[in-house]
This record gives sequence, structure tokens and C-alpha cells, in this order.
Amino acid sequence: MGGYRVGGLVVEVSRGRRGKYDSGYRYCSRCTVFILTSNLKCPFCHTILRQHPRKRRAKLKIVKLED
Repeated sequence: MGGYRVGGLVVEVSRGRRGKYDSGYRYCSRCTVFILTSNLKCPFCHTILRQHPRKRRAKLKIVKLED
């Protein structure tokens, strides 16, 4: 999608959902976007960002990639 400037930070935002967690993206469930940041909270709505997928199948894919 592109980068946004929030409080002096440039934040990368993406709407795709596959393979994002292992690329370093974090998900904001309130804004429904993936954000490439090292912060724990969303720069837009200040909700805590999700760092791991909820579904078991997606979690297994991440474990297989680490082997």
C-alpha cells in the first residue's frame, strides 16, 4: 500500500495477509492493516499489535519455515 508519516515516523502499511509475520510485519486488528514497525502499539489507533497469527494452520507454516 505504501508508507505513512505518523509523529515523525515513516510506517510501511500493507493489506495482504500471507507470510507477513515472518517478514517482520505486525497486524492491527482495529485498523485491519499489517504494519512494518518495531513498536508494540499501532501508530494510528494505539491498539496493541498482533505479532503471531491466530489460526493453528498459519502457526504451523511459520514453524515449518524455521526448520
